Parts: sequence; C-alpha cells; structure tokens
Amino acid sequence: ISGTSLWGEYTCAEFRRRAALYDDTTFETREEKEEIIKKWKEAGMDLSGAHELWNTWETAAKRAGILQFFGTSSRSISNMMYPFHVMSTRLYGNYDFLEHAYRRAEGRLPREDLKKFEIGPSIKKLDGDEGDVTIDEEG
Repeated sequence: ISGTSLWGEYTCAEFRRRAALYDDTTFETREEKEEIIKKWKEAGMDLSGAHELWNTWETAAKRAGILQFFGTSSRSISNMMYPFHVMSTRLYGNYDFLEHAYRRAEGRLPREDLKKFEIGPSIKKLDGDEGDVTIDEEG
C-alpha cells in the first residue's frame, strides 16, 4: 500500500501543479487561447486526462488492497482501508481545485478582448466635498 500512497501523493502534487499553471496562464488573442487549450487536451492535461490519472491510481490502490485482503484479520483490513479513504479524499480535494482552475482559465478573456473594456471618463473629486464626485466628460 505504501507504493500506492506515494503514487497518490504524486497525483495530488500533479493536480496542484496543473492548477497553478492554469491560474498563471493568460492569453493575448482568442487564437492563442484556443491553441493553448488544444495543446493541453493533446497532452492529456485537460480534465479528462486528470480523471484518467485519478482512475489509474484508484484501480491500482484497489488491487493492492485486494491482494493484501487475503490472510489478514478484520482489524488489519480496517487499517488498510483508512489510508485509501484518506488518499481518496485528498485526491478529490486536489482534483476539485484543479477543475476550478481549469474552468477559470477556459473562461478567461484574452487581453485583446479586455482592451475593449477601457475605463471611460475620468472621475474627479470636487473641491471641498469629501464624498461627492463629478465626471469629467472630456477625459
């Protein structure tokens, strides 16, 4: 089980690494955004690739548990299930973090689109008024 625990830790770290990559990614144009997301999918770094990585770990962990199941007492079985449950919970949490980061990156506007939302007329304070503002239509 220790080998699958290490593999689980690696998978959690990989999910966190990918989430950081997604959060740090910005796009200049729509074409660049589409190209980068396409490359993520081709490299298996999209959500389906993460699911595959998680499922591979889960299958291996279950096999390791089944092999150790034979010839053990019921107390030992519960001791084996606890690490599996803890790691499954950790993987779920890290996957959830990864999924949110991926969705944020997928929905992020490219810089060319952000330029369309420039701030309009400048806002200036009136002399003597602390709370009121006026809009300078000239810029």
